[in-house]
This record gives sequence, structure tokens and C-alpha cells, in this order.
Amino acid sequence: MIEPREQPRRAPAGPPADYFHLRTQWLQYRSQLFDHGTGLPTLPAIFDDIRRAVEEKGAVFIIYVDLGRENSVEETWGWQVYDSILKDFVDTIKRVKSSILPPQAVLSLVNVRGDEFLLFITPPERREQQTAFRSEMEQLTQEFAGALDEELARMPTTTGVRQLHLATGRSFVMADPMQRLERQLYKAIGEARQQLDRKIERDEVRLRAVLKKIISERSVRTVYQPIVYLEDGRILGYEALTRGPENSHFKNSESLFRFADRTDLGVELDRVCRETAVMTASTQASQRLFLNTSALAITRPDFIDDHFITLIKDKGIPNKNIVFEITERVKIEEWETFKQIITQLRQHRFAIAIDDMGAGYSSLQSIAEIEPEFLKFDMSLVHNIHNSLIKQDLCKVLLTLSEKLGAPIIAEGVETNEEYSLLRSFGVKLGQGNFFLPPGQMGRPLNKFL
Repeated sequence: MIEPREQPRRAPAGPPADYFHLRTQWLQYRSQLFDHGTGLPTLPAIFDDIRRAVEEKGAVFIIYVDLGRENSVEETWGWQVYDSILKDFVDTIKRVKSSILPPQAVLSLVNVRGDEFLLFITPPERREQQTAFRSEMEQLTQEFAGALDEELARMPTTTGVRQLHLATGRSFVMADPMQRLERQLYKAIGEARQQLDRKIERDEVRLRAVLKKIISERSVRTVYQPIVYLEDGRILGYEALTRGPENSHFKNSESLFRFADRTDLGVELDRVCRETAVMTASTQASQRLFLNTSALAITRPDFIDDHFITLIKDKGIPNKNIVFEITERVKIEEWETFKQIITQLRQHRFAIAIDDMGAGYSSLQSIAEIEPEFLKFDMSLVHNIHNSLIKQDLCKVLLTLSEKLGAPIIAEGVETNEEYSLLRSFGVKLGQGNFFLPPGQMGRPLNKFL
């Protein structure tokens, strides 16, 4: 009789007991080396590759790109929005890198979840004299920075990338067996930061002089965009939008007001823009004129003075047709002073709109204190709203609030028929955007409702 062979023992089902522990360690390790939001490696992750490249080629050139300097995007819109903008920026910098820089250029972040970028460029072949390579890279860095600026300027405003303040520095490291490469690299990055700081200081002085001249000469331009009823295209009024002088650094409003917010000239600029908008307006007697103003400017005791009252009277604009748009991207700190100015505005029969609802420091306190006549639904939330259930739910919440306040919503930045149709179906009464008419002179026929 043949005895049955002993059956081999089966391997235990599932992974080994320590698999999950090892995987957890690996994920923790990887999370410290690679940025999940942008997909980019950090400096420690690529350090060995850079070391080998320097040993083989004899040098490395570093381009340092910092988005964090004077950058208020995250503190005004929140980190979720800023992370989304960073992703768009990484796509942009990759495009410019592939078109301008050599194929061996390596892109990384300094730290996880940071906004400091590094580009490492090594020579295509080893050279005993690196002076020529350094000179070539200096020129190439200028071309790269210029191309990146142009690419960002062409980005649509809905992406938010154009809000970023771009600053670059550069440095150079040569292979030196007597020095540890880690120290050389971190020292070079520090030098690039210092170079950037010096450049920013020089630019600040120069641009401040330019802005002071713009204010003193009142050389801002005003364009107007209609605010229309979605149902039939009637024009409620126009928002006055300020632009800087043509062929200047401040030709668009983003660069103009972003710089003014970083200086003590913001309130002066706000006044010039407001008065210029009134002087160049040609609204009909029944139409509203929406004037943007900052929370800082509105807390000044002289925000509304006799000069402004006389100005609108001479233009024949009834006080009730003036609507001050108070941005919700700026946190209101001086509430007592702010409430006093609001009372003064009401005494003059001016109307108030809360701008950028849903994208900044919107709060029940500000709505309760202001009791606005209009709520402006921010363009970042209108963009592609037909494809976003979250944006749609937020719109419904604001519509409920709008009904309770008796303050209609104005949807900003309507660009497509899909956005327009959905907003109208939800019961939004008013809209503004290129779908109806881009900013320009008053009185032009609408693209819609011809």
C-alpha cells in the first residue's frame, strides 16, 4: 500500500505581516521627498543625480524661482486655491523649460508643499574652463525668465496663475573635491535668494516711482463692463475697471493693484481710480455705476468728501446710482471705523455690493454689518460651474441668502453659454462677463440678446 504523500504547507494568504509596516515607512519616506500636489521631486530626492552630474560635467548652473515673495494669493483665497494654481504653474514652467532650456535641465522643489523651484543645468560635456558655460547660462536664464513671464501673461484670468508674483535668481557651482557638494549647493541656493532679494529691492524703488507718477498725473485708464439681466439682457449698469498706462509695467489691473497693495500708495491709487471712473463715465440716468474700492481705503475718514460729492453732481449721476464694490478678498480689521463709513455712505444714499463672494473673507459678520444691495458671485466659482456640483451647491446657498437679504446676485466672469444657461436656470438674476460684452466703452451692443 502506497502511503499518501504529505501535502505541502500552503503559504499564508495575503502579504507578509510586515508588508504594511514597510509600505507605510516607504510612503512616509516618499512623502518627504516628492510633492504630492505638483508631482515634483524635492532637492533631497534628486541630490545623488545632481552629484553625479557635477562629478561628470564639472559644474552645475542653478536657476531659483520663488513664488512666495509678496504673494498674497494663499492668504486671501486659501491654500486649496493656491495649490490648484501651483499645479497650473508647474505645467507652465515645464512647457517653458522644454522650449528654452537644454534637455538635461532638472526641475525640483526646495521643500514639499513649498513654492520655491530649482532648475539644475549641467554642461552637455565636461569643460576645463567653465567661464563660457556660465556666461551662456546667464543669457539663457534671462531668456527663460522672459519667456515664463510672457507665458504667464497669456494665461486666462480664470486659472489664477496670473496672480502669482514671479521672482528669479541664479547661481553657479563648480566641482571642488575639497568641499562637500551638499554645502556648496545650499550655499549656492542661498546666494540665489540674496541675488533675488537685491533685485526685488531695486525693482520696488523703481516701480514705486512709476506708480507715484501715475497717481500724480492721473494717467490711469478706465474701461466699463455692463451688468445685465440674464432674462432679457437689459443693462442694470456698468462696472468701472481700471487699467494702467499702455506700454508700462502697470498696464493691466493685476500688476497695478498688486503692487499698490504692497506699498503705502494703495489708498491714493484707489481715490484716483474712483474719481477717474466717474469723470469718464457716460451712463444713462437710470443706470448704476459700480466702483471698486478696498477695505483699507473705505476705513479712511476722508473716503467720501465734498470733492467726490461735487464730482458726481457735476456729472449728473444720482447718488443712488453709485454702487461701491467692497472686495471680500481683504480682511476687514477696523470694524468700528468701517461701520462709521458705511453709515456715512448710507446717509448719502450710495449703494453697496460685496465683491468676490465665496472666494475671500466672506463672513456673516460682514454681510450683517454692511446689509448690501448686491452680492457678486466670484468669477473663479462661475468658471465651469456647469461641470462642478460643489460650485452649484455654493451658488444655491448664496441664492438663499440673497433672497433673505433682498440683495440680488451678480455672477461675475460669465464666459460661455453653458455657464449662462445654468446660472439663469438656478434663478440668478444678473450677470457680467465676456459672454455678454468684454470691458470697453459704454453704449456698445451686447454679444448676447442682439
